[in-house]
Amino acid sequence: MEKETLPQSTFVITDATVEDAAGIFRIQKETWLATYPNEDIGITPEMIEERFSDIKGRVQKWKNIIEGGESKIWIIKSNDNVVGFCGVREGEEKNRLASIYVNPNQHGGGIGGQLMTQALAYLGSDKDIILDVASYNANAISFYEKHGFKVESEVHEDDLLKIGEVKLPETRMVLAAVQK
Repeated sequence: MEKETLPQSTFVITDATVEDAAGIFRIQKETWLATYPNEDIGITPEMIEERFSDIKGRVQKWKNIIEGGESKIWIIKSNDNVVGFCGVREGEEKNRLASIYVNPNQHGGGIGGQLMTQALAYLGSDKDIILDVASYNANAISFYEKHGFKVESEVHEDDLLKIGEVKLPETRMVLAAVQK
């Protein structure tokens, strides 16, 4: 698959609206298919296709998240197409980077960095920011480390996401609050 390169000036970050839900779903599915299949632990592309087979339900779920207001969701577009998105949730003690996805054909082109900058500016530095990432996703872990996150622990087995009957091994990372 050849990487699509777009000039950064064509990127526009905006708050997600319900009209963006289908584009968010598409990017999420494409990213999962490019990232999560793993022969060693038994996650196949077919299992991921099955996870995302209810298109209407998944799009509605994104609409509900956007309308619900518990999470802040941004999208980044190029030529009116969603090419990435990011979601955060503010918490009492810690904030969470809930998701950051970029079109797999455009990894390394600065989109993820722009979304991360947006998320970190919004959340501020007065609370720790946590995220969970697939333990075998070395590229994502490296990306988060470049933005100051450090590996904290493995996510407890009871809290792991299931893909089919396989639990996705996840690592918790943290960006420590700035002490004042």
